[in-house]
Amino acid sequence: MKKFDRRAFTLVELLVVIAIIGVLVALLLPAVQSAREAARRMSCGNNMRQISLGIHNYHDTLNLLPPGRISITAPSGSTSVNGVLTLILPYLEQTNLENRYDYKKGYDHADNQAAVNTHVKIYVCPSSPGGFRTVKMVNIFGTLQTPDGTASVTDYYAVRNLRNAAGQSVTGILGASSPRLASITDGTSNTFWFMEMCGRPDHFIAGKKQGTTPTDFTWYSPWAGNNGMALNTYSADGLMNPGPCVMNCNSEFQPYAFHPAGAMFAWADGSVSFLSKSIDATTFRALGSHDQGEVVSPP
Repeated sequence: MKKFDRRAFTLVELLVVIAIIGVLVALLLPAVQSAREAARRMSCGNNMRQISLGIHNYHDTLNLLPPGRISITAPSGSTSVNGVLTLILPYLEQTNLENRYDYKKGYDHADNQAAVNTHVKIYVCPSSPGGFRTVKMVNIFGTLQTPDGTASVTDYYAVRNLRNAAGQSVTGILGASSPRLASITDGTSNTFWFMEMCGRPDHFIAGKKQGTTPTDFTWYSPWAGNNGMALNTYSADGLMNPGPCVMNCNSEFQPYAFHPAGAMFAWADGSVSFLSKSIDATTFRALGSHDQGEVVSPP
């Protein structure tokens, strides 16, 4: 009778193979996650570069930079706003969306609900948790024109003013009166005008999502609303201000990103770069000002 040579893995050999595969997966997973985050960060930078290009195109057309916000008296008699990201829509190939938005009525008017609830891809950082998000609107300047109105959020904000570790304030270019590129006497390559402030409508402190949010927090959340931000410094735990921390400690009034160790910034010359969260508060404030004459270059 012919005998067959039956060969197979023993249980021990099978366990060894599984263990080796597990080790390889454990070694490769961080590299895969790092590569994905690098791609997301690059996409985030491209979004901000397009926003800067839109600002430059706005300036080329009107010989004026768009402010972080324009306050208006709405048809209801209350104060409303149009944010910088609404003002530059036609310069970002978003003319169809702009045609649905009525600047005379403000971002929180019922007639603008369809427009402000439209998700705009370049206004959202892909590293921010939750993807496209909406928020229930509030209006801290007056009565909300649309009770229970909602809006799509943004992760990118203009610099209205910013402070150093002692709490001393200086104005950013998009918070200045009638700002122009010629107003940036510190140099366009040394002045940032847009930054990440991600995660809204959720509030994050030192990497932890908070259970509640401040009253005015969601007022700054919609892309169509107030996009000019006052930037505070905080303690390292994000609970007190002023302090030495300029980013990623408290997402209410400072740059906040979900990239490791820093955030993306758009500069007035149209470039975009990543700044480390360890940057000195005095240097940071100098880079955010536009006409103070500080001798400093982006690190």
